[in-house]
Formats: sequence, C-alpha cells, structure tokens
Amino acid sequence: TGGGGINNGSSTSKMQSQPQDARQKLLSNRILRLLERSVLTGGALDAEALCVTTSKWVWRLDVTVTILDDGGNVIDASFLSAMAALRHYRKPEVEVTETSTIILHSDEREPSPLPMHHTPLAVTFALFATANNTLNVSSSSSTHNNSPAVAALIDPTSREELTQDGTITMAYNRYGELCCFDFPGGCELSPKQLISSSKLGKSKSMELCKVLETALTNADEKASQDRTLRLRQQQQQQQQQQQ
Repeated sequence: TGGGGINNGSSTSKMQSQPQDARQKLLSNRILRLLERSVLTGGALDAEALCVTTSKWVWRLDVTVTILDDGGNVIDASFLSAMAALRHYRKPEVEVTETSTIILHSDEREPSPLPMHHTPLAVTFALFATANNTLNVSSSSSTHNNSPAVAALIDPTSREELTQDGTITMAYNRYGELCCFDFPGGCELSPKQLISSSKLGKSKSMELCKVLETALTNADEKASQDRTLRLRQQQQQQQQQQQ
C-alpha cells in the first residue's frame, strides 16, 4: 500500500470478577471510534509517512488501551495514554535491500519519532438535566439562561456517571483547534451552553497538552542519556577486549 496503518483497541482488565457487560462494550467501542477519528481522520498522524517501500513495506502500529480500574472518565484517560504512547514511541530505522528489509537496532542508528502533526487530547462532560434554569459548567464558571438548563460537569467520577443524563466529549490540540466532537445522545444543550462548555473544554485540553509536553520532554531527555551511557559502556567494553 502507499501508506501505513494504525489499529486501535481498548478493553477492560481480564482480572475483573464479572464479565464485560454491554455498557463496557459500548464504552470500548466509543473510545476506539474517538481515537480513530482524532488520530487518522483528524490527521494527527501522517499515515503516508509510515510507508517504507511503496506498494511493498509499511509500518503497522497497534495501540491497545487496557482499563485496569474504572474510577470515572476513562475516555479522557484512555485518550491521554494513547496519545502519550504515540508521541513517546520511536520508530526503528530500516535498511531496504533488493532481497530483504533489515530493522536496525537503536544502538546502530537512533530511532525517529512518529510523524505526528499535532496532539489532540479529550475533555469529557457529564450532562445532568436540572429542574431550574441555571447552567452550571464546572469547575468554576456558570451562566444563566432562560431556557431549560443542563448542568455540564467536567471530568466526572464513576459515581457521577451512574446518574448522568448524557455525555459530550471534545478534543483540542495545543493550538486550541477542535479536532474531535462526540455527542452520543442524552439531554440537549442550548447553543449558549454548548459554547460555554466548549470554551472550558478548550482551556482544559490546552492545559493537558502543556503537562504532556513537559512529561515527554523529560522522558526524551532521560532516554537520550540512557542511550548515550549504554553506547559509552559498549565502547569501553570493546576497547578492553582489544587490549
């Protein structure tokens, strides 16, 4: 093919005492759909750049998210972990000959990062139908509307998700660009409520992007130091053997 591919998957831990129920299956499918829309359809990852040799060799990436414990808002947690893994992963260099393809070890040639154009991160709101006309957009902002209101709670816990009337997820990158929007149903939001929620979601996504960038920079520096130390030790061992 002319471009590489990526397979996303999500599952709950096999250590659970009860089998995966219908709600968990729907949640897994939703996480998978959101990742595909953001990473591939949204253009976060350049799949064409995963091509090694046209019509012959391409890289295939498998991203598997395993949920060990659901304390609430696993969509955002899964999104963050998947994007962090894609950003931190380093693709080995490849030597292509007429008869074979050789994947080089990281000690022979430094691996390269994946061709990521941007890093979208998700923010999910739990929606609750209210009896009054007050909109509460957590965490710290609220507006008033004359129409029937819906409370939008950011980063809901598992207990809060049990009583929610709907949910909405939006993903932004570090530049504040909307990369994905998902509203599977439930109570409706008025335009003003949607705008207010999207502004808060955008702010929180950009904050998460800054935290992720800092963590990735620290991880890259540590990986580079470890590689340099390993190469020096190998060089010293070779010199001792020659002596």
